[in-house]
Amino acid sequence: MKPLVSIIITNFNYGRYLRACIESALDQVYPNLEVILIDDASTDDSASIYNGFRGRLTIVEHEENHGIVFSRNEGLDIAKGEYITYLDADDYLDNDFVATMVEFATANDLDVTYTHHRLIDDDGRPTGKFEIYEDFDIERLKHTNFVIMGSLIKKSATAGHRFDEYLTRRSHEDWDFFLGLALDGATFGKYDEVKINYRLHGSSRNNCARTLEEKLEYVETYRYIINKYKQNYLPQLDYLNTYITDWYSELYRSYLDAKSRSLEERAVADDYRELYADSKRTIEYRVGHALLAVPRRVKGVLGIPWRP
Repeated sequence: MKPLVSIIITNFNYGRYLRACIESALDQVYPNLEVILIDDASTDDSASIYNGFRGRLTIVEHEENHGIVFSRNEGLDIAKGEYITYLDADDYLDNDFVATMVEFATANDLDVTYTHHRLIDDDGRPTGKFEIYEDFDIERLKHTNFVIMGSLIKKSATAGHRFDEYLTRRSHEDWDFFLGLALDGATFGKYDEVKINYRLHGSSRNNCARTLEEKLEYVETYRYIINKYKQNYLPQLDYLNTYITDWYSELYRSYLDAKSRSLEERAVADDYRELYADSKRTIEYRVGHALLAVPRRVKGVLGIPWRP
């Protein structure tokens, strides 16, 4: 028998997209499937949509909104599948997504199998654009996430791992989760065909940082994640403190270069300067600074910009 796969749909106020999402999960050609819907206290018409599918999927309804991290952990706890995959309620799957991903994962003995995104507009129509992700490289994963939340994940590989509730309001809990799995030795692989339809809109939580304040939040989130894993994986992560210090320096210089500097802006710039100074005092920075001297010079020659 084919291994059981659990599709975990997380929803909060995405009623206008929910029907297509649920139908795409239930219409999979894969024969051994459970679908779990977790509604995080939606206040729109979501209930009227998912109630029409009762008996065909497991429905979990929250009386209060807890956030995406809580919902993902709850799905992880109740899923019975040998494999799990998460599906945001504003996205939908091709009907052979599970079948092709399971075949690829089992053939290559993978714990985490990720793929690319087909971008769709608000009406669910393909835009002709794609988000294409690179082959797995743990060194790159230490710097940025490219493993999608809709990956096929072997549940046994998640033992001892949770989505970090501290990141509920800060985002990037997916990156934190996959980095933890990778550092623990989980095997990752990329499936090169596109089987997920991803709706990119303004409320997407992991949009790239634009303002200086958003960039600062990104750097602080990154520092939190790296410092958390340093406790158990110090040799693999210690050098990254140098990048963090360099980022603080860039932010500080960006504020100083601003044409209009209000009292509030200067106060924020002072905060960056203090963070930069504190970071440079650490032994981790001194060691990392020496190790990265040559790569930093190469980056400067090539004109590679800093982009969080």
